[in-house]
Amino acid sequence: MLKAFQKNIENSQVANSVGLAFLGRLGAMVELISLPLFAWLYGVSTLGIFFTLWSAVKVLTTLTECAMSTTLQRFVPKATTAQEPLQAIKLAIITGTCLSLLTAMFIYLNASNFASFFNAGQDDATKLTKIVKLYIWILPLWTLVEILTSTIRATRNFGPEIRIRVFYEQGLRIIAGVFFFVLGFLTFGLFYAHIASVLIAFLLSIKLLSKHYVLANIFSAKLELGRSFEMLSFAIFMAPATLIKRANSELPLLFLNMVLPGADGANAAAIYGVGRKITSILQVIRQSFDYVIAPFTTHMLNHSTRVELEDMFGFSSRIILGIVLPLSAFMVATRADIISLFSSEFMATSSVIFILIIGRVLEAITGPASSIIEMIGHKALPFLNGVLGLMTLTGIMFYLDVDQDVTLAAIAGASGLIMPAFLSLIEGLAIYKLNPFRPKGYFKVLIIALTTSIAILSIIPIIEPQGHTVSFLFGLVLFFLSLVLIIRYGFSKRDVKALGKLGKWFGKNEIN
Repeated sequence: MLKAFQKNIENSQVANSVGLAFLGRLGAMVELISLPLFAWLYGVSTLGIFFTLWSAVKVLTTLTECAMSTTLQRFVPKATTAQEPLQAIKLAIITGTCLSLLTAMFIYLNASNFASFFNAGQDDATKLTKIVKLYIWILPLWTLVEILTSTIRATRNFGPEIRIRVFYEQGLRIIAGVFFFVLGFLTFGLFYAHIASVLIAFLLSIKLLSKHYVLANIFSAKLELGRSFEMLSFAIFMAPATLIKRANSELPLLFLNMVLPGADGANAAAIYGVGRKITSILQVIRQSFDYVIAPFTTHMLNHSTRVELEDMFGFSSRIILGIVLPLSAFMVATRADIISLFSSEFMATSSVIFILIIGRVLEAITGPASSIIEMIGHKALPFLNGVLGLMTLTGIMFYLDVDQDVTLAAIAGASGLIMPAFLSLIEGLAIYKLNPFRPKGYFKVLIIALTTSIAILSIIPIIEPQGHTVSFLFGLVLFFLSLVLIIRYGFSKRDVKALGKLGKWFGKNEIN
């Protein structure tokens, strides 16, 4: 009885932490609001080159950050002395700062060569070198934001760091983007705005770190050779896996821009980028769990049994599935309503959204398997999964000749996401005997979620003739009704109890 009660406490902690993470990640909605605004203010071509360069920066960040975010999730939760977290944080900050500054300086000095890789509209093309010289300095800022906020995440405090990374950074970007547009910076405005918002996010990250650690103690901590070598060897091995994971996400957009000439490349990047950003709300669900599961998994390996870890895995998988399926149906059914906010150039985004949503649904079936394998698995497994995912993505890209159609690029992109996720799930089942499907409750959630999703897909087209606003709002109501049904009739009483206040709102009268 005590053991079951302890597992429920763990699931309650997971649910509470995911709730905080999700609230922070809801800042991604702010970015969705900014997309049509920036498209109207700056134009499709400028938005496309912004998406492209931001994707390139995110890929570079995985190198300059050197997997220190993942490393901190693995080493800080299992620290046995007060000095070990300080040493880990100091090493991560030094590594990220040095690598990012050196990389930024190298690209700045060779900006014209790097600018030649990208395609832009006629007005922006002549300014690309200057844009690269300016925008590359966001690299050290974003690298340190990644490291500093992941430091807080490693202590299992999730809400504040995500609010900084998403809500404040993206909310400030909207304000700054409008401000610079009003001042007449029609090409550079988006880049000025992003640098300004990330700079403020960096300063807020330092302030947040100071609430949990004494900064002077971090910088005065003595690095032990053995522990530093252990961290660096893990980070260096994980860095390629992290890079490949990021490449799986960013490569289709970068490929479209680099292959299609001039404005066509910028426009294709904008169309694909908008579609990907719209579907990112599905990623928010899974990523909220990923953020939480990583440090919790490390903690549980040292303080709990493998049975309790599997229980957390199954609980997380059921929650992800129960939310993502009806939300995906809602987004598929109302994608025309969403795209109506944009100009006519973005009509092709509809097919991109449809394909990427299918990819996110299939990825959601695996639950937080990828994060768990990163924490408990051999360090070669994430790398192998990423390589196979990248091979799948690039193979499909070249087989389908994706430079002819953004929809084909979306198929390649979705395939690159699905492969590593399913490989992680299979490894968890076969190697570590972690089965998230073992409780019968998973398939009950699946059946109810599928039923409500089919209902959403069937009803919303009937409402569409009433107009985009009515159709979207009606779909939103159907989505929330689906959640009520799934939580009340799909989840067990124990799952509902672990959901805390959300579970109490919907109630439960029987134990499944």
